[in-house]
Amino acid sequence: MNSVEAETSWPDADRVEVSAALQRLGGDPAFYQRIVRNFCADLVTQPERLRAMVPTAKANDLAATLHTLKGTSSTVGAHKLAALAADAERAVKEQMAANAPATTEWLEPLCHEVTASEAALTRVLQAMHQRLNPGAPPLAVQAPAPVATDWRAAWLPRLQQLARLLADSDMAALELHDEMLQDASLAADPAWQPLHSAMEMMDFEQALTAANTLLADT
Repeated sequence: MNSVEAETSWPDADRVEVSAALQRLGGDPAFYQRIVRNFCADLVTQPERLRAMVPTAKANDLAATLHTLKGTSSTVGAHKLAALAADAERAVKEQMAANAPATTEWLEPLCHEVTASEAALTRVLQAMHQRLNPGAPPLAVQAPAPVATDWRAAWLPRLQQLARLLADSDMAALELHDEMLQDASLAADPAWQPLHSAMEMMDFEQALTAANTLLADT
């Protein structure tokens, strides 16, 4: 068993269940770190996006965003965040079913936990880096700042190709997405985070929805 897998003491265990998450991911710490880095980049802007969505977005779009947040949080072991996202999703769906006015009691507690969980996951990444690389300098884990970039000229044909591969459930989509992630601005672009997150989870259906959303904006 990998020494990282066997490790039972991790920082912020009240928020992040690292060992369980590693087990779900086949005990692959490199894969886990990659998912967490992308997730943390997304979490940095998540509170702002949620606050903007609540008064303007359709209820089913808000529920879908919360569902994705719940799923990714659960995958990386951020159980506290996953539970609050699940509660928020349930509240939105209950309001939809009852055709009732939206309530937002869940919003600020969830936004607070997003920020706290992002910090906790960053500490987990630091600890994992140190255990995998004893004696190495601390990892400079910092979520990329949101960037405004016009990716269309360079990546539009490749995004169209990715959408076709996803529609065909072709595993070549993973290789193409890896190529896209080599572009640092693309990897950090907030607009692309839903696609990146879905690809990390190998959720081709959700990734196709995210790709089509990007294509619709071109």
